[in-house]
Amino acid sequence: MARSFIADKEIKINKASIIEKAPSYKGIIGSIIGIEQDGFLVKTSDSFIKILEWEYEDRIKIGDALSF
Repeated sequence: MARSFIADKEIKINKASIIEKAPSYKGIIGSIIGIEQDGFLVKTSDSFIKILEWEYEDRIKIGDALSF
């Protein structure tokens, strides 16, 4: 499990996966860049990952940013 914050609210990330052969995407590290039916995408330093299971008390939105 990993912990992070969106604004001042804690998010617990229980499961994530690396997207194989993900396209290059410029953006701010930690930004939520996509919402899918089974999770959401987060920008990393060189690609992005998909968060599959999480605990969060609010709605996840594109443009939100994870911070540590």
